[in-house]
Amino acid sequence: MPYMPEFDEIRPYNDDEVPQVIQQLLKEKDFLRFAKWIFPEISIKNLIQTLQKVKTVHDFQLSFVYPILNKIIERSISDLTYSGIDNVKPNTPYIFITNHRDIVLDSALLNYVLYLNGHDTAEIAIGSNLLITKWITDLVKLNRTFIVQRNVPGRKLYHYSFILSKYIRYTITEKKRSVWISQREGRTKDGDDKTQVSLIKMFNISGEKDWVSNYVEVNILPVTINYEIEPCDIEKVRELYLRQKNQNYQKSPLDDLNQMAGGMFAPKGRVHLTFGEPLNPKIPYLTRFPKKTFFQNLAKLVDTEIYKGYRLLPFNFVAADLLFDDITFSQYYTKQDKDKFLSMMNEKLSKIDGEPEILRKLFLNIYANPVKNYFAVINSLLNVNNHKQ
Repeated sequence: MPYMPEFDEIRPYNDDEVPQVIQQLLKEKDFLRFAKWIFPEISIKNLIQTLQKVKTVHDFQLSFVYPILNKIIERSISDLTYSGIDNVKPNTPYIFITNHRDIVLDSALLNYVLYLNGHDTAEIAIGSNLLITKWITDLVKLNRTFIVQRNVPGRKLYHYSFILSKYIRYTITEKKRSVWISQREGRTKDGDDKTQVSLIKMFNISGEKDWVSNYVEVNILPVTINYEIEPCDIEKVRELYLRQKNQNYQKSPLDDLNQMAGGMFAPKGRVHLTFGEPLNPKIPYLTRFPKKTFFQNLAKLVDTEIYKGYRLLPFNFVAADLLFDDITFSQYYTKQDKDKFLSMMNEKLSKIDGEPEILRKLFLNIYANPVKNYFAVINSLLNVNNHKQ
C-alpha cells in the first residue's frame, strides 16, 4: 500500500508508531488521571506495565479500549442488543453512517458490536474541536480515529473536504477497512435525526467516475443507534435553550470535554443498534430523478434506513403523547412507564434555570421526534406499496 503523506495531518496512528506514542502518553499526568478514573481498582504501576506491552493498534483496543467499554456497558446500560448484523458481510468495507447522540459511545458501541461478530473495527471520524489537548489527540488516534477539521475558513473548506473525502475513499478501497461517520456535524440535540446533504456531497468529490459509481465504490450502510435514556439529554436541553435566548451562544471546549466524560457512565437504559440495508442496490434508481436532486435524495435514503431502524420504547411514546397532550400512543406504555418518565424529566429540568414550558418542550422533543420520523417513513412506505398494488 503506497504511503500517502497528504493524509498525515488527519490519519490514525499506524502499528509501527504505537509504542512511541504509548511512551509519550505515559508521561502525561492528565492521561494517567483519566486512566485511574476509569480503572480505580488498578494501580498506576500495573496500568503502565500493561500499556508498555502494547505494540499494535489491535493490542491497544484489546487491552485498553474494550475494557473501558465493558465497564461502561456494565455500569450504564441495562441491555445492549443489535439486529441486522447479517447485512455486514465478512471482509467487506463500508461507510457506516449513523445518527449521532453521544460523542464517544455511538462509534464505540458500533465497533464493539462489529468486534463481537468477528468483523474488523472501523476507523472513526472525530471533529478537531474535540481534541483540546495533545494527549486526547494521541489517545483517539491510537484507537483508529481520523480527524475532521472544524471551524475552517471558507477559502480552505473545499481543500480540507477534498482531503477528507480522499482519505475515506482510500481507507475503503485501498486499506479495505470500514469507516464510521455521523450523519451530521455535531450531535442531534433535539432527537430529529437528519443527514446533512453537505456530508453526502463530500463523499463524492474525491471520486473519479460518475456519481453512481463513486457512491457504490464507498458502500454506504446506515446504522441506527437507539438509547432508552438519551445521553446528556439535560445538557442538550440547556444548550438549545441558551441558543434560543442568545444566537451568539457558543459552547466552550471544556463543555464538550465534560459531556464526553459525563455521557460515558450516565444511565442509558436499554440500547439497540440496527444495521440497515446497504444502499448500493438503491443508488442507481436515483438517476430517474432530476440530477440537481441527486444528493438530496441520497441523503433521504440514509434517513429512511435510519428511521426504519428505530427501536422505539415506552419513553418515546410517553413523550410524544405529552408533547401533543394526546393519548395516540397510549397502547405502547403503561401508567408506570409514564410516571417514571415524568419523574425523570421533572428531576432533570429542576436543575436548569429558564422558562419551564420552553424547557419542557425541548426535553420532550428529544424523545418524541424519533416517533414522528419512524411513523412518517413507515406510512410513506405503506403508501408506496399500496400504490404498486
